[in-house]
Amino acid sequence: MAKTFEHFAGRRRTDVYEDVSAFMQWGEPFRGSFPDLPQDGAYYHFPEDYKLGYWGPSKTRWVSERWEDFRDPAALTYRTYIERQSQSELALEAVLEASRETKSLLHLDAEWVEVLRGFFPAMRFAEWGVSMAHQYTGRFAISGLIANCSVIQAFDELRHTQRIAEVSRELDRAHGGFGDYRETWMSDPKFQSLREMLERICICQDWGEVVVATNLVLEPLLQPVFLGALEELGAEHRDTVLPHLAHALSVDEARHVNWAKALAKMLDEDGGENVATTREWVDRWMPYAEAAVKPFEDVFDALGAKDVFAGIYDEALAGVKAGFVEIGVAEPASAEPGGTA
Repeated sequence: MAKTFEHFAGRRRTDVYEDVSAFMQWGEPFRGSFPDLPQDGAYYHFPEDYKLGYWGPSKTRWVSERWEDFRDPAALTYRTYIERQSQSELALEAVLEASRETKSLLHLDAEWVEVLRGFFPAMRFAEWGVSMAHQYTGRFAISGLIANCSVIQAFDELRHTQRIAEVSRELDRAHGGFGDYRETWMSDPKFQSLREMLERICICQDWGEVVVATNLVLEPLLQPVFLGALEELGAEHRDTVLPHLAHALSVDEARHVNWAKALAKMLDEDGGENVATTREWVDRWMPYAEAAVKPFEDVFDALGAKDVFAGIYDEALAGVKAGFVEIGVAEPASAEPGGTA
């Protein structure tokens, strides 16, 4: 007869994902639930016993009695995450190695190279900023099921940071002029609103608000524009590398949005103040996100593709707003004024 953990007894048969993810953080979900386990004596058991506050409800305004009911739609554990990303990295590395052997980066259009200098290398800081934000969430999220998603996302963002830096180095070897990424990030007007938003997110102390600001507001608006530039503009300018990189990164980004939607939807279905809280966060961060992403129109405009930016941006914005409807914090827009949704 198969055995299961005490906290799953009497429920149903669990899978490996649940066995290694649920009830893994000692704290509020355990309080009074399992009297056979020690309730005191170890100073990390409950939030009031630990000087930093340990996995306690005070770290977010979201409220729930069922934190351990959350499930990652991708059901990733560390092992399955590594297995999945290993395949992605092998495929991407094959593209990069072929590029090195064929010296394909030397044959990029000069116009595309000049545009890339102005935005691609500096985007490592945007990826790093989101990683920093999720390192905080991974530390304080009240359930291991949520923390797992955030920590894995931090890994993803570090991967993106590394790959952007690596390809930037290859571009610098081929063409030069890709080494001023820090100055670009700190001084170029098109990055200043994005930098401000990320800095504000990184000092936010509510981990739930961090999830909303990054995964439901900023990333689903920013990444389609950034990655769309690499895919659509790159393909038109003899670039055989960056469209592949963009595809690999987009798979990760879609997963980030999906787990955040699943969490927000579960909490908003709980009722109480969660819907109003999530809506408040959305309203707070959307103006920052729009101000952060709209300046990237200059990237497309420099190549005579302003209409391409408009199409990508409008589609991304519509997707963001549809996400708010999906999690229950916005009404669906009418197809026409006065029409039905």
